[in-house]
Amino acid sequence: FRSDLYETTHQENHIEASLLDNKLNKGKFLSVHMSGGTTEILLCTKNKESYDIEIVGGSKDISFGQLIDRVGVKMGYDFPCGKYIDENALNCESAIKQGLKTSVKEGYMNLSGLENQIDNIIDDCDKEYISKLVLDAVVRNMIKSIEHISKEYNIKDIVFAGGVSASKYISKELTNRLRKYKINAYFTKPEYATDNAVGCALIGVKKFENKSLNYK
Repeated sequence: FRSDLYETTHQENHIEASLLDNKLNKGKFLSVHMSGGTTEILLCTKNKESYDIEIVGGSKDISFGQLIDRVGVKMGYDFPCGKYIDENALNCESAIKQGLKTSVKEGYMNLSGLENQIDNIIDDCDKEYISKLVLDAVVRNMIKSIEHISKEYNIKDIVFAGGVSASKYISKELTNRLRKYKINAYFTKPEYATDNAVGCALIGVKKFENKSLNYK
């Protein structure tokens, strides 16, 4: 009996979990991690056991998850607020008259300004419309960042991970809008998008199998 320690990372876990029901047979792809603590765009290169990862874009200040939760709390929802904001946005039948101003440069975003814009109108609009505005801003920021990075690295496949990517509104809108740029968006089930041990287990199995081959 052998007891070995196999190392991995939080990011690798999310990537592997998101690929569980998305079979992506590419040596390189982009992975977007959107959560309460992280908004990063990663250049991923497959190696024998896992991935070589380089941060190539993301937020320079707050994360998408922080933005959504802060707005949700201001509207009276319990933390975490993602499910309430997502449901509101899906139920909102009003067209967005003017979207929030975005700040994106070469794949990197500044998101704190979005919160300030919402603060100025939060008392003048209903909760469904505010929720739709916020998630629309998430989508537009991400599209601008991904479009730039996709061209720079000539990569058309994007895997999404993290709790924010479990949003039905975000996944639908990003998938449809990225098609216009011939970019393929891969989303997974909500239980695989949020923090879990599925990816860690899969990576552990790969490392164990590779180690076992070396023992033979």
